[in-house]
Amino acid sequence: MAELKDDFDFNTLDPDRWENLCFALLHARNPLVRRVNGHGGDEGIDAYVGSFEMPAVIYQFKYFKNSLGKTQVRQVKDSLDAVLAKRCGFKWILMCSKDPTPETMRALDGLRGEHSDMDIEYHFASEIAAMLVECPKVRKEFYPNIQDQLEAISLQAGNRPIDMIRNGMKRLNDVVCDDRFQATVITDGNASTMVYTAKPGVTEEIPLFNVRAKSEVGFTALMALQREGKPFTLSSNDIELEPLISLPDDEGEYVSVSAFSTPDKHPSTLLLYAGDANNSAPFLYVTLKTVRLGTEVGVRSNADQKECPIIIEFKYPVSIDIEAATAPNLRVDFTPRYEGHTVKTALKGARFLAELAENRRLSVCSPYGDPEDASYCAVTDLDVDDTWERQATFFEALLRVCQFFGINPTIDSSCQTEEFFDGLAYFTRKLEMKDRSWSGTLSFTLVDFKKDIMRPSGDECAFVIDETPFLDICGIHCEARVRYVSKGKLKSKEKAGALICEIVGEHTIYMDKVLP
Repeated sequence: MAELKDDFDFNTLDPDRWENLCFALLHARNPLVRRVNGHGGDEGIDAYVGSFEMPAVIYQFKYFKNSLGKTQVRQVKDSLDAVLAKRCGFKWILMCSKDPTPETMRALDGLRGEHSDMDIEYHFASEIAAMLVECPKVRKEFYPNIQDQLEAISLQAGNRPIDMIRNGMKRLNDVVCDDRFQATVITDGNASTMVYTAKPGVTEEIPLFNVRAKSEVGFTALMALQREGKPFTLSSNDIELEPLISLPDDEGEYVSVSAFSTPDKHPSTLLLYAGDANNSAPFLYVTLKTVRLGTEVGVRSNADQKECPIIIEFKYPVSIDIEAATAPNLRVDFTPRYEGHTVKTALKGARFLAELAENRRLSVCSPYGDPEDASYCAVTDLDVDDTWERQATFFEALLRVCQFFGINPTIDSSCQTEEFFDGLAYFTRKLEMKDRSWSGTLSFTLVDFKKDIMRPSGDECAFVIDETPFLDICGIHCEARVRYVSKGKLKSKEKAGALICEIVGEHTIYMDKVLP
Protein backbone atom coordinates (compact mmCIF):
# COMPACT_ATOMS: atom_id res chain seq x y z
CA MET A 1 0.00 0.00 0.00
CA ALA A 2 1.32 3.46 -0.86
CA GLU A 3 2.53 5.56 2.07
CA LEU A 4 1.16 9.08 2.47
CA LYS A 5 3.77 11.56 3.68
CA ASP A 6 3.20 14.76 5.61
CA ASP A 7 6.70 16.19 5.12
CA PHE A 8 6.64 19.00 2.55
CA ASP A 9 9.72 20.39 0.85
CA PHE A 10 9.02 24.11 0.60
CA ASN A 11 12.29 24.57 -1.34
CA THR A 12 10.45 23.19 -4.39
CA LEU A 13 8.43 26.42 -4.41
CA ASP A 14 9.52 29.82 -5.65
CA PRO A 15 8.72 32.97 -3.59
CA ASP A 16 5.51 33.72 -5.52
CA ARG A 17 4.28 30.13 -5.19
CA TRP A 18 5.11 30.23 -1.46
CA GLU A 19 3.02 33.36 -0.97
CA ASN A 20 0.16 31.73 -2.90
CA LEU A 21 0.33 28.72 -0.56
CA CYS A 22 0.28 30.90 2.57
CA PHE A 23 -2.67 32.91 1.33
CA ALA A 24 -4.59 29.78 0.29
CA LEU A 25 -4.17 28.32 3.80
CA LEU A 26 -5.31 31.54 5.46
CA HIS A 27 -8.26 32.04 3.09
CA ALA A 28 -9.43 28.46 3.67
CA ARG A 29 -9.62 29.23 7.39
CA ASN A 30 -10.98 32.77 7.11
CA PRO A 31 -12.58 33.98 3.85
CA LEU A 32 -12.23 37.60 5.09
CA VAL A 33 -8.44 37.52 4.57
CA ARG A 34 -7.41 39.76 1.68
CA ARG A 35 -4.26 39.86 -0.47
CA VAL A 36 -1.96 42.73 -1.47
CA ASN A 37 -0.04 42.78 -4.78
CA GLY A 38 3.47 43.59 -3.60
CA HIS A 39 4.95 44.43 -7.01
CA GLY A 40 3.92 48.05 -6.60
CA GLY A 41 5.06 48.28 -2.98
CA ASP A 42 3.07 46.45 -0.31
CA GLU A 43 3.94 48.75 2.65
CA GLY A 44 4.97 45.68 4.66
CA ILE A 45 1.62 43.90 4.15
CA ASP A 46 1.23 40.60 2.29
CA ALA A 47 -2.29 39.86 3.55
CA TYR A 48 -4.64 41.42 6.07
CA VAL A 49 -8.01 41.21 7.84
CA GLY A 50 -10.15 44.33 8.13
CA SER A 51 -9.67 47.55 6.21
CA PHE A 52 -6.37 48.22 4.46
CA GLU A 53 -5.78 51.51 6.26
CA MET A 54 -6.75 50.18 9.71
CA PRO A 55 -6.36 46.37 9.62
CA ALA A 56 -7.11 44.15 12.61
CA VAL A 57 -4.53 41.53 11.53
CA ILE A 58 -1.52 41.84 9.20
CA TYR A 59 0.28 38.83 7.69
CA GLN A 60 3.87 38.85 6.44
CA PHE A 61 5.03 35.95 4.20
CA LYS A 62 8.78 35.26 4.25
CA TYR A 63 10.36 32.75 1.85
CA PHE A 64 13.94 31.73 2.71
CA LYS A 65 15.69 29.19 0.50
CA ASN A 66 18.52 28.08 2.79
CA SER A 67 18.08 28.95 6.47
CA LEU A 68 16.53 31.27 9.02
CA GLY A 69 19.48 33.12 10.58
CA LYS A 70 20.60 36.58 11.66
CA THR A 71 20.35 38.05 8.16
CA GLN A 72 16.80 36.76 7.78
CA VAL A 73 15.82 38.06 11.24
CA ARG A 74 16.93 41.52 10.13
CA GLN A 75 14.66 41.20 7.10
CA VAL A 76 11.77 40.25 9.39
CA LYS A 77 12.48 43.27 11.60
CA ASP A 78 12.65 45.59 8.57
CA SER A 79 9.24 44.31 7.40
CA LEU A 80 7.70 44.96 10.83
CA ASP A 81 9.25 48.44 11.00
CA ALA A 82 7.87 49.21 7.54
CA VAL A 83 4.29 48.44 8.48
CA LEU A 84 4.59 50.21 11.87
CA ALA A 85 5.67 53.37 10.08
CA LYS A 86 2.12 53.82 8.75
CA ARG A 87 -0.21 51.75 10.95
CA CYS A 88 -0.80 50.79 14.57
CA GLY A 89 -3.21 48.76 16.72
CA PHE A 90 -2.98 45.52 14.71
CA LYS A 91 -1.97 41.91 15.34
CA TRP A 92 1.13 40.92 13.32
CA ILE A 93 1.66 37.33 12.10
CA LEU A 94 4.80 36.06 10.35
CA MET A 95 4.61 32.96 8.12
CA CYS A 96 8.10 31.62 7.33
CA SER A 97 9.25 28.74 5.11
CA LYS A 98 12.01 27.65 7.53
CA ASP A 99 12.17 26.51 11.15
CA PRO A 100 14.34 28.64 13.47
CA THR A 101 17.46 27.57 15.33
CA PRO A 102 17.52 28.20 19.11
CA GLU A 103 19.66 31.31 18.54
CA THR A 104 17.25 32.62 15.90
CA MET A 105 14.24 31.94 18.13
CA ARG A 106 15.85 33.99 20.91
CA ALA A 107 16.35 36.85 18.45
CA LEU A 108 12.70 36.66 17.36
CA ASP A 109 11.57 36.55 21.00
CA GLY A 110 13.69 39.66 21.49
CA LEU A 111 11.73 41.32 18.68
CA ARG A 112 8.56 40.49 20.61
CA GLY A 113 10.10 42.15 23.66
CA GLU A 114 10.85 45.32 21.70
CA HIS A 115 7.15 45.53 20.81
CA SER A 116 5.59 44.22 24.01
CA ASP A 117 2.49 46.33 23.45
CA MET A 118 1.71 44.33 20.27
CA ASP A 119 0.33 40.86 19.68
CA ILE A 120 2.98 39.09 17.52
CA GLU A 121 2.76 35.47 16.30
CA TYR A 122 5.19 33.30 14.33
CA HIS A 123 4.25 30.34 12.11
CA PHE A 124 7.28 28.40 10.90
CA ALA A 125 7.72 25.57 8.38
CA SER A 126 6.61 22.74 10.70
CA GLU A 127 3.43 24.56 11.74
CA ILE A 128 2.58 25.43 8.15
CA ALA A 129 3.09 21.77 7.19
CA ALA A 130 0.58 20.86 9.91
CA MET A 131 -1.86 23.41 8.46
CA LEU A 132 -1.50 21.72 5.08
CA VAL A 133 -2.38 18.33 6.57
CA GLU A 134 -5.51 19.88 8.12
CA CYS A 135 -6.46 21.55 4.82
CA PRO A 136 -6.51 18.80 2.16
CA LYS A 137 -7.95 21.08 -0.52
CA VAL A 138 -4.87 23.34 -0.40
CA ARG A 139 -2.52 20.39 0.08
CA LYS A 140 -3.83 18.70 -3.05
CA GLU A 141 -3.21 21.85 -5.08
CA PHE A 142 0.40 22.30 -3.98
CA TYR A 143 1.52 18.77 -2.98
CA PRO A 144 -0.62 16.09 -4.68
CA ASN A 145 0.18 12.56 -3.42
CA ILE A 146 -0.54 8.98 -4.53
CA GLN A 147 -4.00 8.95 -2.92
CA ASP A 148 -4.97 12.01 -4.98
CA GLN A 149 -3.80 10.20 -8.11
CA LEU A 150 -5.91 7.15 -7.20
CA GLU A 151 -8.96 9.36 -6.68
CA ALA A 152 -8.36 10.95 -10.07
CA ILE A 153 -8.09 7.50 -11.71
CA SER A 154 -11.30 6.32 -10.04
CA LEU A 155 -13.14 9.27 -11.58
CA GLN A 156 -12.05 8.40 -15.11
CA ALA A 157 -14.54 6.93 -17.59
CA GLY A 158 -15.02 3.20 -17.11
CA ASN A 159 -14.22 3.25 -13.37
CA ARG A 160 -17.45 3.26 -11.39
CA PRO A 161 -16.85 3.29 -7.59
CA ILE A 162 -17.72 6.96 -7.19
CA ASP A 163 -20.76 6.57 -9.47
CA MET A 164 -21.95 3.63 -7.40
CA ILE A 165 -21.73 5.64 -4.18
CA ARG A 166 -23.43 8.63 -5.79
CA ASN A 167 -26.28 6.50 -7.15
CA GLY A 168 -26.70 4.80 -3.79
CA MET A 169 -27.05 8.14 -2.02
CA LYS A 170 -29.53 9.31 -4.66
CA ARG A 171 -31.74 6.26 -4.06
CA LEU A 172 -31.48 6.82 -0.31
CA ASN A 173 -32.63 10.42 -0.63
CA ASP A 174 -35.47 9.38 -2.92
CA VAL A 175 -37.05 7.38 -0.08
CA VAL A 176 -36.71 10.09 2.59
CA CYS A 177 -40.33 10.82 3.41
CA ASP A 178 -39.91 14.45 4.48
CA ASP A 179 -38.80 16.37 1.38
CA ARG A 180 -37.22 19.13 3.53
CA PHE A 181 -34.31 16.80 4.37
CA GLN A 182 -31.37 15.25 2.60
CA ALA A 183 -29.53 12.22 3.97
CA THR A 184 -25.75 11.69 4.25
CA VAL A 185 -23.95 8.52 5.29
CA ILE A 186 -20.78 8.82 7.37
CA THR A 187 -18.77 5.59 7.59
CA ASP A 188 -15.30 4.42 8.56
CA GLY A 189 -15.77 1.11 6.69
CA ASN A 190 -17.05 -0.69 9.78
CA ALA A 191 -19.80 1.43 11.34
CA SER A 192 -22.11 3.91 9.61
CA THR A 193 -24.11 6.91 10.82
CA MET A 194 -27.05 8.46 8.99
CA VAL A 195 -27.13 12.28 9.21
CA TYR A 196 -30.19 14.25 8.12
CA THR A 197 -29.76 17.95 7.24
CA ALA A 198 -32.08 20.53 5.78
CA LYS A 199 -31.93 20.83 2.01
CA PRO A 200 -30.43 23.99 0.50
CA GLY A 201 -32.98 26.75 0.47
CA VAL A 202 -34.84 25.46 3.54
CA THR A 203 -34.38 28.26 6.07
CA GLU A 204 -37.21 27.71 8.54
CA GLU A 205 -36.65 25.73 11.73
CA ILE A 206 -37.83 22.11 11.48
CA PRO A 207 -39.10 20.69 14.79
CA LEU A 208 -38.03 17.06 15.11
CA PHE A 209 -39.51 15.88 18.42
CA ASN A 210 -41.86 16.81 21.17
CA VAL A 211 -40.07 16.18 24.45
CA ARG A 212 -42.02 15.50 27.63
CA ALA A 213 -40.77 14.83 31.12
CA LYS A 214 -42.17 11.66 32.70
CA SER A 215 -40.63 12.20 36.15
CA GLU A 216 -39.28 14.90 38.45
CA VAL A 217 -35.76 13.92 37.39
CA GLY A 218 -36.68 14.46 33.74
CA PHE A 219 -38.33 17.82 34.42
CA THR A 220 -35.30 19.11 36.39
CA ALA A 221 -32.89 17.95 33.65
CA LEU A 222 -34.90 19.67 30.89
CA MET A 223 -35.00 22.95 32.83
CA ALA A 224 -31.23 22.78 33.47
CA LEU A 225 -30.59 22.23 29.75
CA GLN A 226 -32.76 25.18 28.74
CA ARG A 227 -31.56 27.66 31.33
CA GLU A 228 -27.92 26.64 31.88
CA GLY A 229 -27.01 24.49 28.89
CA LYS A 230 -26.35 21.58 31.26
CA PRO A 231 -26.17 18.19 29.43
CA PHE A 232 -28.08 15.12 30.56
CA THR A 233 -28.59 11.42 29.83
CA LEU A 234 -32.03 10.11 30.81
CA SER A 235 -33.72 6.73 30.55
CA SER A 236 -37.09 6.14 28.88
CA ASN A 237 -38.60 6.17 32.39
CA ASP A 238 -37.74 9.89 32.78
CA ILE A 239 -38.32 11.34 29.32
CA GLU A 240 -40.61 10.73 26.34
CA LEU A 241 -39.97 11.57 22.68
CA GLU A 242 -42.77 12.02 20.14
CA PRO A 243 -41.37 12.19 16.55
CA LEU A 244 -42.80 15.05 14.47
CA ILE A 245 -41.26 13.93 11.17
CA SER A 246 -41.26 10.63 9.29
CA LEU A 247 -37.92 9.09 8.29
CA PRO A 248 -37.19 5.71 6.67
CA ASP A 249 -35.03 4.42 9.51
CA ASP A 250 -36.21 1.59 11.75
CA GLU A 251 -37.60 3.36 14.77
CA GLY A 252 -37.07 0.65 17.36
CA GLU A 253 -37.21 1.39 21.06
CA TYR A 254 -34.83 3.79 22.70
CA VAL A 255 -33.10 2.92 25.96
CA SER A 256 -31.77 6.37 26.86
CA VAL A 257 -31.69 9.92 25.53
CA SER A 258 -28.67 12.25 25.74
CA ALA A 259 -28.87 16.01 25.10
CA PHE A 260 -26.41 18.87 25.30
CA SER A 261 -26.24 22.52 24.29
CA THR A 262 -24.40 23.15 21.03
CA PRO A 263 -21.19 25.19 21.46
CA ASP A 264 -20.90 28.39 19.50
CA LYS A 265 -18.49 27.42 16.70
CA HIS A 266 -18.62 30.87 15.16
CA PRO A 267 -17.98 33.48 17.86
CA SER A 268 -18.60 37.08 16.91
CA THR A 269 -15.72 39.55 17.01
CA LEU A 270 -16.70 43.13 17.78
CA LEU A 271 -14.88 46.43 18.07
CA LEU A 272 -16.14 48.37 21.10
CA TYR A 273 -15.48 52.09 21.59
CA ALA A 274 -15.94 53.98 24.84
CA GLY A 275 -17.80 56.91 23.32
CA ASP A 276 -18.09 57.74 19.65
CA ALA A 277 -16.24 55.49 17.20
CA ASN A 278 -13.18 57.49 16.17
CA ASN A 279 -9.39 57.26 16.25
CA SER A 280 -9.07 59.03 19.61
CA ALA A 281 -11.65 56.96 21.53
CA PRO A 282 -10.41 54.04 23.68
CA PHE A 283 -11.37 50.74 22.03
CA LEU A 284 -11.31 46.99 22.65
CA TYR A 285 -11.53 43.95 20.38
CA VAL A 286 -13.84 41.40 22.00
CA THR A 287 -14.76 37.87 20.90
CA LEU A 288 -18.20 36.92 22.20
CA LYS A 289 -19.57 33.41 22.61
CA THR A 290 -22.90 32.21 23.90
CA VAL A 291 -22.43 31.03 27.49
CA ARG A 292 -26.10 30.62 28.36
CA LEU A 293 -29.23 30.54 26.24
CA GLY A 294 -32.33 29.74 28.26
CA THR A 295 -36.01 30.31 27.67
CA GLU A 296 -35.89 33.88 28.98
CA VAL A 297 -32.40 35.41 28.86
CA GLY A 298 -29.44 34.85 26.55
CA VAL A 299 -25.87 35.71 27.53
CA ARG A 300 -22.97 36.48 25.19
CA SER A 301 -19.59 36.76 26.93
CA ASN A 302 -15.86 37.03 26.23
CA ALA A 303 -14.88 35.34 29.50
CA ASP A 304 -12.67 32.87 27.59
CA GLN A 305 -10.82 35.64 25.72
CA LYS A 306 -7.44 35.59 27.46
CA GLU A 307 -5.96 38.76 25.96
CA CYS A 308 -8.82 41.10 26.91
CA PRO A 309 -8.46 42.89 30.30
CA ILE A 310 -12.22 43.27 30.74
CA ILE A 311 -14.91 40.59 30.97
CA ILE A 312 -17.96 41.81 29.04
CA GLU A 313 -21.36 40.10 29.15
CA PHE A 314 -24.32 41.05 26.97
CA LYS A 315 -27.64 39.86 28.39
CA TYR A 316 -30.66 40.00 26.13
CA PRO A 317 -34.23 38.64 26.09
CA VAL A 318 -34.51 35.41 24.12
CA SER A 319 -38.11 35.98 23.05
CA ILE A 320 -38.96 39.43 21.69
CA ASP A 321 -42.45 40.81 21.15
CA ILE A 322 -42.35 41.97 17.53
CA GLU A 323 -45.46 44.08 18.00
CA ALA A 324 -44.06 45.91 21.02
CA ALA A 325 -43.46 49.60 20.45
CA THR A 326 -40.18 49.74 22.39
CA ALA A 327 -36.88 48.00 21.62
CA PRO A 328 -35.81 45.12 23.87
CA ASN A 329 -33.71 46.10 26.87
CA LEU A 330 -30.05 45.03 26.58
CA ARG A 331 -27.96 44.70 29.73
CA VAL A 332 -24.16 44.93 29.57
CA ASP A 333 -21.97 43.91 32.52
CA PHE A 334 -18.32 45.04 32.72
CA THR A 335 -15.84 43.38 35.09
CA PRO A 336 -12.17 44.47 35.12
CA ARG A 337 -9.71 41.56 34.88
CA TYR A 338 -6.28 43.13 35.27
CA GLU A 339 -4.37 40.31 36.95
CA GLY A 340 -2.67 38.04 34.43
CA HIS A 341 -2.21 40.86 31.90
CA THR A 342 0.76 43.14 31.27
CA VAL A 343 0.75 46.68 32.61
CA LYS A 344 0.18 48.11 29.12
CA THR A 345 -2.78 45.82 28.44
CA ALA A 346 -4.30 46.53 31.88
CA LEU A 347 -3.95 50.28 31.29
CA LYS A 348 -5.76 49.94 27.95
CA GLY A 349 -8.70 48.30 29.71
CA ALA A 350 -8.67 50.82 32.58
CA ARG A 351 -8.70 53.78 30.17
CA PHE A 352 -11.62 52.19 28.29
CA LEU A 353 -13.68 51.89 31.50
CA ALA A 354 -12.72 55.37 32.74
CA GLU A 355 -13.87 56.94 29.46
CA LEU A 356 -17.05 54.85 29.54
CA ALA A 357 -17.82 56.06 33.06
CA GLU A 358 -17.28 59.64 31.87
CA ASN A 359 -19.49 59.73 28.76
CA ARG A 360 -21.74 56.66 29.39
CA ARG A 361 -21.89 55.88 25.67
CA LEU A 362 -20.86 52.59 24.04
CA SER A 363 -20.23 52.15 20.30
CA VAL A 364 -20.35 48.70 18.69
CA CYS A 365 -19.16 47.87 15.18
CA SER A 366 -17.49 45.17 13.12
CA PRO A 367 -13.66 45.20 13.21
CA TYR A 368 -13.76 44.75 9.43
CA GLY A 369 -16.29 47.48 8.72
CA ASP A 370 -16.46 51.26 8.72
CA PRO A 371 -16.59 52.92 12.19
CA GLU A 372 -19.12 55.34 10.75
CA ASP A 373 -21.56 52.42 10.61
CA ALA A 374 -21.22 51.75 14.35
CA SER A 375 -24.28 51.26 16.54
CA TYR A 376 -24.57 53.27 19.75
CA CYS A 377 -26.18 52.58 23.08
CA ALA A 378 -26.47 54.60 26.27
CA VAL A 379 -25.07 53.05 29.45
CA THR A 380 -27.70 54.22 31.91
CA ASP A 381 -27.43 52.15 35.10
CA LEU A 382 -23.70 52.64 35.63
CA ASP A 383 -22.83 53.32 39.27
CA VAL A 384 -19.06 53.07 39.79
CA ASP A 385 -18.41 56.51 41.34
CA ASP A 386 -14.77 57.35 40.52
CA THR A 387 -13.51 53.75 40.87
CA TRP A 388 -12.70 53.27 37.18
CA GLU A 389 -11.11 56.70 36.95
CA ARG A 390 -8.85 55.89 39.92
CA GLN A 391 -7.91 52.55 38.33
CA ALA A 392 -6.82 54.34 35.16
CA THR A 393 -4.79 56.85 37.21
CA PHE A 394 -3.12 53.96 39.09
CA PHE A 395 -2.09 52.09 35.92
CA GLU A 396 -0.89 55.29 34.22
CA ALA A 397 1.41 55.89 37.20
CA LEU A 398 2.50 52.23 37.20
CA LEU A 399 3.25 52.30 33.46
CA ARG A 400 5.36 55.43 33.84
CA VAL A 401 7.45 53.79 36.56
CA CYS A 402 7.73 50.56 34.51
CA GLN A 403 8.86 52.52 31.44
CA PHE A 404 11.54 54.19 33.55
CA PHE A 405 12.87 50.75 34.52
CA GLY A 406 12.33 49.33 31.00
CA ILE A 407 9.87 46.57 32.00
CA ASN A 408 6.29 45.56 31.19
CA PRO A 409 5.46 42.92 33.85
CA THR A 410 2.33 40.81 34.26
CA ILE A 411 0.00 42.12 36.97
CA ASP A 412 -0.43 39.97 40.08
CA SER A 413 -2.00 40.41 43.53
CA SER A 414 1.14 42.05 44.97
CA CYS A 415 0.07 45.32 43.30
CA GLN A 416 -2.89 45.60 45.70
CA THR A 417 -0.97 46.03 48.96
CA GLU A 418 -0.72 49.29 50.89
CA GLU A 419 3.08 49.00 50.85
CA PHE A 420 3.08 48.85 47.04
CA PHE A 421 0.77 51.89 46.75
CA ASP A 422 3.11 53.92 48.98
CA GLY A 423 6.19 52.87 47.00
CA LEU A 424 4.52 53.62 43.67
CA ALA A 425 3.43 57.05 44.91
CA TYR A 426 7.01 57.80 45.99
CA PHE A 427 8.51 56.86 42.60
CA THR A 428 5.77 58.75 40.76
CA ARG A 429 6.52 61.95 42.67
CA LYS A 430 10.24 61.63 42.00
CA LEU A 431 9.70 61.02 38.27
CA GLU A 432 7.47 64.10 38.07
CA MET A 433 10.34 66.19 39.52
CA LYS A 434 13.14 64.42 37.63
CA ASP A 435 15.62 66.83 35.94
CA ARG A 436 13.60 69.80 37.17
CA SER A 437 14.70 72.71 39.38
CA TRP A 438 12.54 74.50 41.89
CA SER A 439 12.80 76.98 44.75
CA GLY A 440 11.69 76.07 48.22
CA THR A 441 12.54 73.97 51.24
CA LEU A 442 14.04 70.47 51.11
CA SER A 443 13.65 68.56 54.39
CA PHE A 444 15.54 65.44 55.44
CA THR A 445 16.75 63.64 58.58
CA LEU A 446 20.31 62.48 59.28
CA VAL A 447 20.57 59.55 61.66
CA ASP A 448 24.31 58.87 61.43
CA PHE A 449 26.31 62.13 61.30
CA LYS A 450 29.44 63.81 62.71
CA LYS A 451 28.92 67.05 64.54
CA ASP A 452 32.40 68.41 63.83
CA ILE A 453 31.84 68.51 60.05
CA MET A 454 28.38 70.09 60.13
CA ARG A 455 28.24 73.75 59.15
CA PRO A 456 26.43 76.17 61.44
CA SER A 457 22.79 76.86 60.64
CA GLY A 458 22.23 79.87 58.44
CA ASP A 459 25.33 79.40 56.28
CA GLU A 460 24.74 79.32 52.49
CA CYS A 461 26.29 76.18 51.04
CA ALA A 462 25.99 73.59 48.26
CA PHE A 463 24.68 70.16 49.16
CA VAL A 464 24.55 66.78 47.34
CA ILE A 465 22.26 64.13 48.84
CA ASP A 466 21.99 60.57 47.47
CA GLU A 467 19.46 57.84 48.18
CA THR A 468 18.69 54.45 46.57
CA PRO A 469 14.97 53.67 46.89
CA PHE A 470 13.60 50.37 45.55
CA LEU A 471 10.24 48.82 44.67
CA ASP A 472 9.27 45.23 43.87
CA ILE A 473 6.95 45.35 40.84
CA CYS A 474 5.18 42.03 40.23
CA GLY A 475 8.22 40.03 41.36
CA ILE A 476 10.80 42.28 39.63
CA HIS A 477 13.21 44.13 41.95
CA CYS A 478 13.55 47.73 40.74
CA GLU A 479 16.11 50.03 42.36
CA ALA A 480 16.96 53.66 41.50
CA ARG A 481 19.65 56.18 42.31
CA VAL A 482 18.20 59.57 43.29
CA ARG A 483 20.49 62.60 43.70
CA TYR A 484 19.42 65.97 45.12
CA VAL A 485 21.67 68.95 44.30
CA SER A 486 20.79 71.96 46.44
CA LYS A 487 22.15 75.48 46.98
CA GLY A 488 20.86 77.48 49.90
CA LYS A 489 20.87 78.02 53.64
CA LEU A 490 20.90 75.10 56.06
CA LYS A 491 18.72 75.01 59.14
CA SER A 492 19.20 72.08 61.51
CA LYS A 493 18.39 70.91 65.02
CA GLU A 494 19.04 67.76 66.98
CA LYS A 495 16.14 65.63 68.11
CA ALA A 496 16.23 62.15 69.68
CA GLY A 497 19.77 61.51 68.46
CA ALA A 498 19.01 62.54 64.86
CA LEU A 499 19.56 65.77 62.98
CA ILE A 500 16.49 67.41 61.42
CA CYS A 501 17.64 69.45 58.43
CA GLU A 502 16.06 71.95 56.07
CA ILE A 503 17.71 73.55 53.05
CA VAL A 504 16.06 76.73 51.84
CA GLY A 505 17.12 77.58 48.30
CA GLU A 506 17.33 76.08 44.76
CA HIS A 507 17.03 72.31 44.27
CA THR A 508 17.38 69.85 41.36
CA ILE A 509 16.62 66.11 41.32
CA TYR A 510 18.50 63.66 39.09
CA MET A 511 17.37 60.06 38.81
CA ASP A 512 18.62 56.90 37.12
CA LYS A 513 17.90 53.19 37.47
CA VAL A 514 20.41 50.85 39.12
CA LEU A 515 21.27 47.98 36.79
CA PRO A 516 21.16 44.47 38.35
